[in-house]
Amino acid sequence: MKKIASILIMIICGFCACFGTSFLHAFATDDTKEYLIDANFESQASAYNISSDEIYDSSPFDAETKTRMTGKSVMVHAEEEQYFVFDKTFNTNSTELASNQSIYLYLLFNAKASHTLKITASDGLGNEIVWTLSKQTIEAQMEEFSPQSSRKRYGWMLVELPASQNITVNTLRFEYTSDEMSDLNKYSRVLVYAPYVASKSSSDVAFVSKQNYYNFAVKFGTYKYVNDALKINNITNIIEYCYLGEVDYLKYPVNTYQLILRVKNIDEDKTQSHTLVVGLDSFEYVFEKTGNYELTVSLYEDNLPIMGYESLALIEDFVGIYLSSNFAEMQKDETYVYTIVVSSELINSGAVVATSSNTSVASVSVDGNKLYVKTHKKGNTKITISVLGERAGQESKTYSAEYTAVVTEPAKGVNWWLMGGTAIFLIVASIVVYTIMVRRRLIKGRYPKY
Repeated sequence: MKKIASILIMIICGFCACFGTSFLHAFATDDTKEYLIDANFESQASAYNISSDEIYDSSPFDAETKTRMTGKSVMVHAEEEQYFVFDKTFNTNSTELASNQSIYLYLLFNAKASHTLKITASDGLGNEIVWTLSKQTIEAQMEEFSPQSSRKRYGWMLVELPASQNITVNTLRFEYTSDEMSDLNKYSRVLVYAPYVASKSSSDVAFVSKQNYYNFAVKFGTYKYVNDALKINNITNIIEYCYLGEVDYLKYPVNTYQLILRVKNIDEDKTQSHTLVVGLDSFEYVFEKTGNYELTVSLYEDNLPIMGYESLALIEDFVGIYLSSNFAEMQKDETYVYTIVVSSELINSGAVVATSSNTSVASVSVDGNKLYVKTHKKGNTKITISVLGERAGQESKTYSAEYTAVVTEPAKGVNWWLMGGTAIFLIVASIVVYTIMVRRRLIKGRYPKY
């Protein structure tokens, strides 16, 4: 099999076209942000009029740090639990909102059907600004369909509410209701995270940035050689992070979701599957044969595939030691020198040892990274070079390479004296024969002289 470089490819599959995150950092990161409700509000919840059952252990996902943003969110309490509707006013840090500024807040809708959400900023004295996010707008923002992206389901969304006048904000009111009350249990709850005031970027309500509802990253590692092992002692060995909407799956597993690992030998069309379970994992797959392998982790919801991560690996035999050039035909009574190469992937390697199967034909010795072959007579011998070493994560073992040495007799030089003597002999012999033949009249027209 020809050596080629190992290939690592990320592929988005299933219904979600992008498995990473399209979530941008908080808008206006270079701008001064004045928080209406602090991200770390828990100790001051009552001052904000946030009840204990509205404090929710969730926050947007930070694409740079690959962790949740600091603090917690507010899951606004529903007046009628089955309807998920509410009308709730929260106190805020008293903040001046100018007409060239906007209120920014993160919203997450944890189901695909929404009511209409109305948000009101007020100074408590009758002055207010009202923004309305219609049911149709919210649902259109939650999902995106296109031939290129198939279907994207969005989670945390950064929404901009532009001010139409100057106002001192002392309260934020959230009203969530709809005229449609059929199939009530399917409607989304609403999570709110860290509203703040910053410079305006839009004249209308805008969804500044959005984070995928499903976010996970896989760290397969690199596998190149036979006997490499994909080992999992815990799901975090292979899953770097996994956020399912408002839930950190690695911290709070959800039974309706499953992560399934598949290792497939493409050349033999053989597949081995394993379900990854948080906290209860122990799995090992050893690449026992050379060939092309496909590694896949897929996310399932209620046994339906949502998205996945795929990597391809070319598995080859590991060569721990070899000569930089092959043997040419050797002649006896000569010394030949070859360069020995020990793989850089071997650690704690010992001294190189060389042996000859027939020392009467050729003997060998090693000095540094050089192999010396001293030939003695015509014949063949097997020359083996070996080194004791270990690859990362594997036990120490001896790696060897074997070569065949063919020794021949040197070509002999030209004996000019012999060739000259032979020529003279042939000339004299020819003259003698000719003379005899003439004397005996064996050549017609030629007679001896008397």
